[in-house]
Amino acid sequence: MATARPLIGITCNYEPSREYPGERDVCKQHVAYYRALERAEALPVLLPAISEQQRLAEYLERLDGIIFSGALDLPPETYGRPPHPKTEVMSPQRFQFEWPLAKLAMAHRLPVLGICGGVQLLSTLMGGTLYQHIPDEIANALVHASGKHEDARHEVELAPGSRLAEIFGTRATVNSAHHQAIDKLGDGFVVVARASDGVIEAIEQPGERFLVGVQWHPERCPELPGQKEIFDAFAAACRRYRRGK
Repeated sequence: MATARPLIGITCNYEPSREYPGERDVCKQHVAYYRALERAEALPVLLPAISEQQRLAEYLERLDGIIFSGALDLPPETYGRPPHPKTEVMSPQRFQFEWPLAKLAMAHRLPVLGICGGVQLLSTLMGGTLYQHIPDEIANALVHASGKHEDARHEVELAPGSRLAEIFGTRATVNSAHHQAIDKLGDGFVVVARASDGVIEAIEQPGERFLVGVQWHPERCPELPGQKEIFDAFAAACRRYRRGK
């Protein structure tokens, strides 16, 4: 059916149980992600932390797109840095699932939207590096690292001709308060949004394929102009991918 809703995966957090490790570990995700996809007329699917390569390939056979969601910090050794005292690394289970899944998604040219830690994952996967704690590494950082995303709204400037500029124009109000950010950009990406303190807020891969990463959380602020439209554009790309299968 031409109007069939695309099936879009959302990566989950993995929280090991302290009392019953393994037996009562939890995979979960915030409802804002799947509500954003439902508003965009897509079918959201929560992806648990399964690392077997064959299982990951089976996911990609069925999915029309993936959101790599917000997370704790990537292991610094993935980009050749010693850990900063403020670095709080994600669970090994999540990393061992998401890293190879992102590799496969990139290789299969699946439509991808990276949010928060998701944009950092995509850039790092392609050889990028991260600032591990913005206040200690970026002089005069103004708008980041408060830790309260909803209260940290600020403007970003968008690159003309980018996908996000088609949605927002030259400027957008966003909500990000992260303590990490992209330092060296991964190969194949271009920076399409920056905050006033110079922090990279969004990246894209040029071309027809939808491969976009944003530092902020558009799923948490659908009332702000353009945020809902990010998911609309992503879902539209996933529909085109579905028709081309």
